[in-house]
Amino acid sequence: MSRFCKEAVAISHMCQYGEASRKQRWKLRFHLLICKACAGFTRRNDRLTQLCEHAHLQQLSEADKAEMKRRLRTHGNP
Repeated sequence: MSRFCKEAVAISHMCQYGEASRKQRWKLRFHLLICKACAGFTRRNDRLTQLCEHAHLQQLSEADKAEMKRRLRTHGNP
């Protein structure tokens, strides 16, 4: 993987979370025009983001996590 591809992957991840600057997004778009491997990665990454957004995923609260850890220690971990 080239340095440009590594940078494209990093920018793709930043775009996923809305953290990429306008310059970074343009850099990524240009790279995707010439690199089919990164274009495929970015398409799959975008699709994964969409699926996660529509799945209505929820995280456990810190209290729930602590309770789960306590129960695992008490009852053993299979």
